[in-house]
Amino acid sequence: MAQLIAAYGENDLLCYRAPAPIELVDRQKEAWDPLLAWAAETLDAPLRTAAGVMHVAQPANAVANLTACVAAQSPFQLTALHDLVSMSGSLVIGLAAQAEAFAIDDLWTHSRLDELWQIEQWGSDDEADATAVLKHSAFLHAYRFYKMS
Repeated sequence: MAQLIAAYGENDLLCYRAPAPIELVDRQKEAWDPLLAWAAETLDAPLRTAAGVMHVAQPANAVANLTACVAAQSPFQLTALHDLVSMSGSLVIGLAAQAEAFAIDDLWTHSRLDELWQIEQWGSDDEADATAVLKHSAFLHAYRFYKMS
């Protein structure tokens, strides 16, 4: 399980940026760059970003340091981290939630930045909105579970 979670560090959501429109590019930079700066400074895990979805190789030392953070966790902590990471698409967001480095609701919002952009452009969908509410609740539950572990 630890390897599965740690693998997110090689393809973290925060590293793959929209090439356009500039408004979305700016939002991603504003929301995600502080998270990546936190990972670089606090976890010694500087990650590379790229425009688009083509894989970008991450520095081996960054991946190793992220993997060590994951491997050091207890089974209960890993359980919570799994949900935080899989629901957000970001190992950095999951670890930031555990460290309480950013407000938990902000982390959730940052993980949905692209979805929220699409909603602004095209409108909302009742079914997708209901799913988002459930996922947000589960994300908060995983955070509370971690704090109890």
